[in-house]
Amino acid sequence: MSSTLTSSIPDQQLINVIGYLASLVSDPHAIDSQLDILRQVTAQNSTNTLSESDRAKLVQLQAYLENYLITNDPLRQFTQESVDQRIKLALSGGHSFAAFRLPLLIIWATAVLMCVLPFILPLPGSGVIRPVLSITGGLTALNVGAAILLWMSRRNFRMQLRAVYMPICLGFVIVSISLVQVPIVLNIGTDVVLTWFRYVTASIPCLLGLMFIYTGIRRFCLLRGLSGSRWLSQRLVIVTVLAATIVVSLLLLPFGASPTIPTWMRLVSLLVLTSGTALAVITTLLIFRLRRTLGPAYQRPLVWLAAIVLCLALTFVQYIILRSITSDSTFFEARGMSTLSLLLMGLFALKAGIDFKRFDGR
Repeated sequence: MSSTLTSSIPDQQLINVIGYLASLVSDPHAIDSQLDILRQVTAQNSTNTLSESDRAKLVQLQAYLENYLITNDPLRQFTQESVDQRIKLALSGGHSFAAFRLPLLIIWATAVLMCVLPFILPLPGSGVIRPVLSITGGLTALNVGAAILLWMSRRNFRMQLRAVYMPICLGFVIVSISLVQVPIVLNIGTDVVLTWFRYVTASIPCLLGLMFIYTGIRRFCLLRGLSGSRWLSQRLVIVTVLAATIVVSLLLLPFGASPTIPTWMRLVSLLVLTSGTALAVITTLLIFRLRRTLGPAYQRPLVWLAAIVLCLALTFVQYIILRSITSDSTFFEARGMSTLSLLLMGLFALKAGIDFKRFDGR
């Protein structure tokens, strides 16, 4: 056992290693009774020096935690070698950045390049296209990069949890790639194309991507045994989303009316946007419900994941407001300002991908 790595270290470092190993456990309730040993030892010891019997208890507790991680952790996949490496990392005070340094540098270099190229290359169309293409290009690179990092990290988890990663990664990619249509539509510039884009095609891919993310989170919750949560019922989710869309559509449809925009098109827009908002709220609630059942290593990655979903909700809400105020394009949209929430989502997605890839419990 790798407890030999800590046999001669100071007492306080031994306590820190045990706390670190405990933070890697997916289900904190499964080891809580064993951690009473650590609590008793630290409560009874007012100095930094452990007695031989107390130290022996802690070494035995360390061995127990290592064995639990390797054989019993329900979500993550450990080997003795990986546990040893993590203990050495904890003792040295280092970090695991080297594991994803190259992928991260490639992602950022690609994102910066996508942001800069529109201002360098000779592009057809008006000058408005350049900032929009810059934002959407950078966002696409960040989201696709986050999906790659998330997908790379699946090897750290047991087979059952890997099914969670596919829909979440696919959701990131759909949302990011869907924005490629923005500069294309603006470059075409005809009234018919712009109208169809604003009211029909713009938000549907974001809703589709969010549906995949919800599917992944739902699978994660079911894997953790949270079948009692009401928002895991697909029937209830569908009914709630439909009810929200009907209420919002009836309230807002009279606003922003225009003889040039068909009522059915405005109705479709409100239905899609409201559905996305309601589903984003439900997905966020599930993420925080899931977060309460997992150990410390999962806390920060799931917060970033919730931030991603909330950025999508903000995107839907801002378009509900814009479509209710006016039927025409606004300066806010024409200059690409409306995509800033999605750019923020891209940054959060990259941070979530990094934390899932790192996953060293820090």
